[in-house]
Amino acid sequence: MSGSGTSADAVRVVEWDVPIDVVRTLAPLRMSASDPTSRRHGDTYWKARHTADGPATVAVRPSGPREATFWAWGPGAEAALERAHEWLGLDDDLESFDPTPHPVVERLASQRRGVRMGRFGDAFERLVPVIFGQLVLGKEADRSHTRLVYRFGDSAPGPQDLRLSPTPERLIELGSFDFHRLGVERRRAEIVQRAAREAGRIDRLLDVPVADAYTFLRRLRGVGPWTITCLGRVAFGDADAVIVGDYNLPHTVGWALAGKRRSDDDEMLELL
Repeated sequence: MSGSGTSADAVRVVEWDVPIDVVRTLAPLRMSASDPTSRRHGDTYWKARHTADGPATVAVRPSGPREATFWAWGPGAEAALERAHEWLGLDDDLESFDPTPHPVVERLASQRRGVRMGRFGDAFERLVPVIFGQLVLGKEADRSHTRLVYRFGDSAPGPQDLRLSPTPERLIELGSFDFHRLGVERRRAEIVQRAAREAGRIDRLLDVPVADAYTFLRRLRGVGPWTITCLGRVAFGDADAVIVGDYNLPHTVGWALAGKRRSDDDEMLELL
């Protein structure tokens, strides 16, 4: 892989003894198809992120039948790899998962037995594009977030041309006109800036039980169930997170599990 090996500031090899589909498990590292903070080349994922020690860029790919290698560059290289195993969902509790009550779930569990629920951290960075996605089309939210990163983020360390998300301090400094140029109205802009003022506490939620993290997030004005569950799935690796308030998801679950063309959140939750 170009740019890997001895040129990296930190390297870590993660091994396992259970089936893991590394490429599919790491797919949520990319926050969107146009995400400037991440990239995929073949079976290698690249991700730029902030850490307590400074910015870092991480590359990860399978390096054997039961191992993956992580490389990192930048001042935050070591910190970025501290929880590398969590990216691969190695803390998932498979013993409590029984897919047999429903044939569709059982079939999918067999076909995708190596897909795990990665816990990617960087909670505040991931919260911003989720807030941008409130009550708008996904492609509109992705476009706004891409513009935000290019205009107000910095270049990431390492061999790839990636961008870092804007720091919380930078987001707090932005004016309403800056957000307007991104296609983000005042309401969502204010939610982002309120969250930015709590960014440190939001990132530290990775060290508390998921239920406690959700309790804290519910106290943030403008952050509701849809936003919390979207964030919980990828930032906290919550395998039981069910996104409520989504337009399409209840219909998808209802069709897959009950053959119903139209369903609502209550019906979806009952089926699950």
